[in-house]
Amino acid sequence: MTLLLQRLIAAFGHKRDGKKGKKQITYGLLCATDGCPVAVEVFAGNTGDPMTLKRQIDKIRRRFNLRQVAMVGDRGMITTARIRDELQPVALDWISAFKSSDIRQLLRETPNQPAALSSAQIKADEVVEITSPDYPSERLIVCLNPRLQAERARKREDLLKDTEKILEKIARLIRQPDSRLQGRDRIFHRLGREVNRRRVEKHFLVTVTDRNLSWTRNEQSIAEEARLDGLYVVRTSLKPEDLSSHKAVEAYKSLSQVEPAFRALKTNSLQIRPIYVGTEPHVRGHVFLCMLAWYVEWHMRQCLSNSH
Repeated sequence: MTLLLQRLIAAFGHKRDGKKGKKQITYGLLCATDGCPVAVEVFAGNTGDPMTLKRQIDKIRRRFNLRQVAMVGDRGMITTARIRDELQPVALDWISAFKSSDIRQLLRETPNQPAALSSAQIKADEVVEITSPDYPSERLIVCLNPRLQAERARKREDLLKDTEKILEKIARLIRQPDSRLQGRDRIFHRLGREVNRRRVEKHFLVTVTDRNLSWTRNEQSIAEEARLDGLYVVRTSLKPEDLSSHKAVEAYKSLSQVEPAFRALKTNSLQIRPIYVGTEPHVRGHVFLCMLAWYVEWHMRQCLSNSH
C-alpha cells in the first residue's frame, strides 16, 4: 500500500494509483484473522511488498513472543522465493495460494490426479488435497469459487462471440470482388491486428487461403481452460494435525478482512494522505495514530454488530 510524501523516508517507487512524479512511503499493516489491526510499520517508498515480510517475521518472533505462528499472505507477498529464503530458514509456518500460471503448470505435471484439478469434479463446499513432487513439504488444497467459475465462463463466451464477429467481418471483406484484402500474408496480418486483441485466438482453428477465411472453435482448448474456471489452490506448510484443510482455506480467505482496514486507512474514513509532516519520526507517528483510530473503529463496529 503506497502513499505520497515528499522528504526523508519518502522515495520514488511503484505507484499503484498512478500518481506520477511524487515520492511516497510504503506501509505494512499486520492483522489478526478476524481483521483486528495488530501492528503497522512504515518503509521507504521504494520498498517492494515482498521485502517487508522479513521485518514482520522478526516482529512476531521477538515482540509478541508467540509460540506458534503462521503467516497468511497473498500470492504476491508469500512467493516461492520468500518461502525458501525467509520463512523456511526460521521455521515459520505460512499459508498462501498459487498463481493461475502455477495451477496450469500443476495440471500438466499431475496427470495422475485429473479429477482434483477440474472444476467439474469439485463442489462449492468441499476441498481436495493433492500432492506434487515439486512441492514435497507442502499441502496443496484445491477449492472452487462458484461465482468466479460462472463469471469466467460468461466472459470467455462473450469474448469468443466477439471474436467470431470480427472473423465474419474479415471474411466478408475477403469475399468482395474488388477487395484489397487478398493473399495469405495480408489476411494473416489483419487477423493478428484485430483478432488477437480479444486474447482468445488460441480457441479457434483458422484456415486461410489467398481468397478465403474459415474457422471453427477449438473445443478441446476451450474445455481445457474451462477445467480451471473458479479453481484456486491454497498452499501451506502446516501439518494436518495443526490445521485442517477447511481451516487452512478459511485462514487464506481471512485476507479479505484486511482489505477494509487498508481501505479505511487510505481512502475512506481516516485518509492517511496527504501527509503534511516531513521527518521520519513524525511520519511513523502519523501512520501509527491512523492505525489506532482504525483499531478503535474496528472494535466499535464489532460491538455494534454484536448488539443486533
